[in-house]
Amino acid sequence: MRNEQIVIILIALTFLSGFKSDSSAEIKLKKADLVKKHLKRLKKQEGAIKLVGGREEYEGNIEVLHNGQWGAICDDEWDAAEADVVCRQLGYDEGVGKATYSSHFGPAR
Repeated sequence: MRNEQIVIILIALTFLSGFKSDSSAEIKLKKADLVKKHLKRLKKQEGAIKLVGGREEYEGNIEVLHNGQWGAICDDEWDAAEADVVCRQLGYDEGVGKATYSSHFGPAR
């Protein structure tokens, strides 16, 4: 499991543990803000990837964060192996990736 995933799980568990105790609403809001802050930071790390242009959350063209900007990558000669790597990086099951070509989900932004 990647370090980012472990951090997210630990933060989520910390946040959820607040629902079992009698802590005040203010403490719960602070915990929620902390979780949002860390998730936002993790999504902005150099080399982060995301899918854009798809109708569902699990489909779309791949973009990579480089030097603070999101950019499309070339999909020429992609196959299921590359698609599986991206799916694993995004937390999806191995073997479910399907490679598409020619900016299948729309032109690069």
